Amino acid sequence: MAIRPHVLGRFSDMLKPAALHPAMLLYLDQFQSTGPLSPFQQRRRRRPAQAGGRGGLNENLAREFLELHTLGVGGGYTQADVTELARALTGWTIPGIGRIGRFSEDQTNGAAFVALAHEPGARMILRRRYAAGGPEQALVVGGNVRGERVVADWPWLTPGQLHQGRDLAPTIALESVLAGAVAEHLGLDPVVAMARFCPGRTTRPLAGIVRA
Repeated sequence: MAIRPHVLGRFSDMLKPAALHPAMLLYLDQFQSTGPLSPFQQRRRRRPAQAGGRGGLNENLAREFLELHTLGVGGGYTQADVTELARALTGWTIPGIGRIGRFSEDQTNGAAFVALAHEPGARMILRRRYAAGGPEQALVVGGNVRGERVVADWPWLTPGQLHQGRDLAPTIALESVLAGAVAEHLGLDPVVAMARFCPGRTTRPLAGIVRA
């Protein structure tokens, strides 16, 4: 449900709800990630009995975000980018989980955010600076990272279409690339394909494929 509503829209609109879906936060242990300088960790350090407990920065989701969801292996990011993105993602969690869950604020995608667990300060990711902020910091990063490999595994795309798809910025809709590729693959006129598969985004992609 996080992907299908956005599959013919902007890449960033699909990326953010997918990467920050509660299931993803649970699977990659993001709900346990807390900023080293966050108020939560500072309080733990003041209590020696809790200093050795679980917590701290978890880079699983950040690495998945860069390596699998967007840039891919060899996509130009560094370990420093992974760490900085992990810091930007701190605070994103699942509603009601753990003792810190009582401080969470529900987000529109079904996840939650705990400001006490968020790493304070601005972030530098992929040579771009992101101002300090709560849940918006990770959302802004998700809107700027380009989907270099968003269509890299579609075997029926021509080299030209594949190149065009890889160069799409998150703010550019995917309809024209998809319709052109489908038209060539099925032997349809591009105008017919656009009208058939993208009629004002009122038809779901799966329905169009089944009709074909």
